Amino acid sequence: MIFGKVSGPHAMTSHSIHNVANTVMNCCYNAGQPCCAQYTEDSQWYRATVLAVESKNPRMKLLKIQYVDYGNVEYHPPDR
Repeated sequence: MIFGKVSGPHAMTSHSIHNVANTVMNCCYNAGQPCCAQYTEDSQWYRATVLAVESKNPRMKLLKIQYVDYGNVEYHPPDR
């Protein structure tokens, strides 16, 4: 694909895009919420449910997810 330069009010720096992505990933998950998650063993995406949102500090959240069709449980950062 070829991308052109975006300017004007629609231009965003990579820093601002990163900040928006982090905000979305760190605020929008709740226990019981359906999602898709990438399984560690084969890197494929599967239907899942968030069982819990756990964090040792505000910048490092982990989602405890369960794969709907298989029952496996894993911990993932919100971007996976």
